[in-house]
Parts: sequence; C-alpha cells; structure tokens
Amino acid sequence: MVRNSCKLLADRACATVISIDYDLSPKAKYPTALGQCNSVITYIKENYEVLKVNPKKIVVMGDSSGGNLAAALCLLDTKSDIAVNVKIF
Repeated sequence: MVRNSCKLLADRACATVISIDYDLSPKAKYPTALGQCNSVITYIKENYEVLKVNPKKIVVMGDSSGGNLAAALCLLDTKSDIAVNVKIF
C-alpha cells in the first residue's frame, strides 16, 4: 500500500521519495523508530550528492504513527533542514 502512494507522490511531485521501514511498536519501544528515522535523515543530509537530492528540500510526512514521527523529526531538526508545511485533514 505504501509503495503505490510513494510512487504516485514521486511521479506527481517530480521528487525523490524515500520510504523508511522503521521498527513498529509494541515490539520496538519508543524512541527506537524515531532514532531510525532521524538516522535516515542524517544520512540523506550527509550523502545528498551521491543520492542526487537537494538537502535543503527535505520533506517528512506520514500518517498515524508515521505522522507523529514526522512531527518529532521536525522538532529534532535544529538546523531547519526539513520543510515544515502542516496540513490537518
């Protein structure tokens, strides 16, 4: 299900989409998933040339617990590298 929405987003936005397969609760206790996601964001920022992405145009998003992780990643982003555009539906 996620694969189709990521492909659609990439096609429509002409963007690189990276879907993070983080460990799920309750098997993985907080803040495991947040640390995993933050590590991926750090990796992207450090390897943007190899990945061929703009490190100043990073957007995080998710639904359900993924939405909470996206919000937490923005709070951890002390250098303001993540674009913030909150929409509540």
